[in-house]
Amino acid sequence: MDDKITVGGPTCPNALKDPIRILVADDEPAILDLYRHVLSRPAEMGPGLTEFLELEAQLFHQNTSKSIKYSFDLVTFRQADDAVYAVQIALEQKRPFAVAFLDIRMPPGPSGVWAAENIRALDPMIEIVMVTGYSDIDPGSIVSRVLPVHKLLYVQKPFHPQEIYQFATSLGAKWKMETTLSIYHKNLEKCVEKRTEALVQVNEELRKEIDIRKNTETALRESEAKYKDLFENGSDLLCLHDLEGKLIETNLAFKKEYGFTGQDLSHIHITELIPERHRHKVQEYLNRIIKTGKDNNIAVIQTKNGRELHVEYKSTLVVDMLGSPMAARFSGRDVTARLTAEKQKQKLETQLLQIQRMEAIGTLAGGIAHNFNNILMGILGNAAMSHYEFDPSHPIHQKLDNIERLVNSGSKLTGQLLAYARGGNYEVKPINLNRLLKETVTTFGVTRKDIIVHQILSNDLWNINADQGQIEQVLLNLYVNAADAMVSGGELFIETKNVSNLQMNDKPYQMKPGNYVHLSVRDTGIGMDPEALKHIFEPFFTTKGLAKGTGMGLASVYGIIKAHAGYIDVYSQKGQGSSFHIYLPATREKSDQHVPPQKPTISGHETILLVDDEEMVLDIGEQMLKFLGYQVIKAKSGKQAIEIYGNRKDDIDMVILDMIIPEMGGSIIYDKLVDIKKNTKVLLSSGYSIDGQAMEIMRRGCNGFIQKPFNIEKLSAKIKEILIKEKSDPETNIDSSDESTR
Repeated sequence: MDDKITVGGPTCPNALKDPIRILVADDEPAILDLYRHVLSRPAEMGPGLTEFLELEAQLFHQNTSKSIKYSFDLVTFRQADDAVYAVQIALEQKRPFAVAFLDIRMPPGPSGVWAAENIRALDPMIEIVMVTGYSDIDPGSIVSRVLPVHKLLYVQKPFHPQEIYQFATSLGAKWKMETTLSIYHKNLEKCVEKRTEALVQVNEELRKEIDIRKNTETALRESEAKYKDLFENGSDLLCLHDLEGKLIETNLAFKKEYGFTGQDLSHIHITELIPERHRHKVQEYLNRIIKTGKDNNIAVIQTKNGRELHVEYKSTLVVDMLGSPMAARFSGRDVTARLTAEKQKQKLETQLLQIQRMEAIGTLAGGIAHNFNNILMGILGNAAMSHYEFDPSHPIHQKLDNIERLVNSGSKLTGQLLAYARGGNYEVKPINLNRLLKETVTTFGVTRKDIIVHQILSNDLWNINADQGQIEQVLLNLYVNAADAMVSGGELFIETKNVSNLQMNDKPYQMKPGNYVHLSVRDTGIGMDPEALKHIFEPFFTTKGLAKGTGMGLASVYGIIKAHAGYIDVYSQKGQGSSFHIYLPATREKSDQHVPPQKPTISGHETILLVDDEEMVLDIGEQMLKFLGYQVIKAKSGKQAIEIYGNRKDDIDMVILDMIIPEMGGSIIYDKLVDIKKNTKVLLSSGYSIDGQAMEIMRRGCNGFIQKPFNIEKLSAKIKEILIKEKSDPETNIDSSDESTR
């Protein structure tokens, strides 16, 4: 009886005091980090272990501390062959692993199943847990390859971190206890062989083994209860249903989401929980689960009160130990809010792209208008000059008049293009929008008496800084657009009010800080479909057909509003009318109703330097100037113009300068001319409008602006306006009465 049974040492863990050795093989670094995070937490006392340690101490006369808790010795690998080699080394060092977590797929090396077979061959005692997210390997085949069954578990990702800890704790305790039992058994056999009188001690040891097994079973039952609690109280929608679609078990979150809290949903078919229009997809879902073992998608569900939700789910097939399909495990999450936000974001991105597209089209439209105006300039100039080459009674005058009328029509079209491109020869001043509305509505009302106009105008409406003619064009185009949508009559609602940018935070664009005047024009017409709304402000786009419209009305509205630093939105649905909302920057300045008188046309005798890169414009300009009595010097480039002016600055009374000249633009040429002679008189000419680059030159002191195409009368008036102003006020380069500089 003096012999003692040795428990512990290099071949046996010392009664749960030593750390539980855990082996993890997974090719995903993030998964390995999860294992490290979970199994590196402070040790916890396992259920039923205190009694176990007390019994061990009594049996083997050891001083065992009751404070011993679980701890883990974690070793991780990313490849299966490394894990197998580590098990071999651990056995040689008599420091075996208790539990091995093996991922089934670990490219590019061998699989986890291969590792499990080899590890089981090396160490029959180790507890193996096969882990996978989506595996096409039959679980039944894994069971047949990695025996015994009671030392093999199959776990499906994703799992809760607590599950890792529970598996490590329960299986580690089981392994230690079985290992302890194995050592005890061997020692007892030796004692029986040596002394028969040790039977009493052996019987006592056997009783202790029974107690250990009972404690282990208790621990496993408690662990199962914890897993049940995790399932029941999880935040995701969890359920188990059979392969026919009937619910077997659901957690609280699932019941709460559907509105069945406190009720038993077992045996309810899943078709009862989705909208009727989607129920035909249920059988397809079940077929995919049975065929592929998994399914994931976004499903529409319907709650008890009829509310529809979008649930992102992942379902996996549940099989028994023999690999036979049993049921399907469903895990879902409500993503309704996320999908709504993504849809709204996509809508805003689409609107932003549309705005950017309109900006690009506007730039193109401006370039087209510029080039077309140069062509019209040549046509109009030649027609005007031809008038003076024939007798007034000659029949060709009628044809020339027709040419001039056609040119004027073309000029209006290019004017609309320039307005769309944020252009236009604007006379910007404070105006009252209510006054313009009343005047234009009266005019419109005479033409369409079948349309009832409702005016809801703010009494204290702020003024706006704008060109009256351009804003009138905006209003008339909106009226005409509304009238075209109400062929058989209807109602037109016009409203104005004061707003600030802080009230407009729901727009797809960022409004500049400040106050705005809000104009809304709403009709009860036929409305527009989404496709038409995408192109509504594009030039030449029309739903009326080419015979009924040019497609420039709303395009010019868009350009004019943008040129006035404003914003425009349109809302419409087919059959429900349309509403346009315009926001223009407000001003506290008072409106001025004074209209300057037109100036008479006067010929002259001065010397003028004409600068233009277009040969046609240069020739007709020379003819018009000579016809008016002026001496003309031509320059086709900026370099030539500067050279001529440098040599003859004292002889040249005025320069007519085209704004767009290759190699050296009008802005640079103007600055160099002023450098040569400070009080140089310059009339800026362009096929573009005064907005943009031309306005910058005007602000630097340029004397005037004339937009192509122009006739002899307009040219003469502009020239004399500048020359007369110079004589009356030689100290000032800019005529303050010039419309184009306001």
